Amino acid sequence: MVGIYVRHGNFHKAFAIFKREVQKEGILKDLKIKRFYEKPSEKRKRRLTESLRRRNKAARKEQLFEEKRESNRQRKWTSPIKEQLAKEKAYYSLKSRK
Repeated sequence: MVGIYVRHGNFHKAFAIFKREVQKEGILKDLKIKRFYEKPSEKRKRRLTESLRRRNKAARKEQLFEEKRESNRQRKWTSPIKEQLAKEKAYYSLKSRK
């Protein structure tokens, strides 16, 4: 059960929070589904498509995570200060040779 307190008479903010909580718990989705009778075969089909959608979403998330991990492994991070010092060192060593 969702319970929201209205603070300082700010009803609009409380209503927005209430709608977010109701959506997060899936109450409206359940009401829409239970509004009419659903045959067992249709229920099975709906549950199957929902599970496939969740599985595909999890796979996409995992693939994105792996791609980020691989890109972080390939790219070696160096400090900007060290880069600047290396450039200056190379510059002065070239200048001293001339």
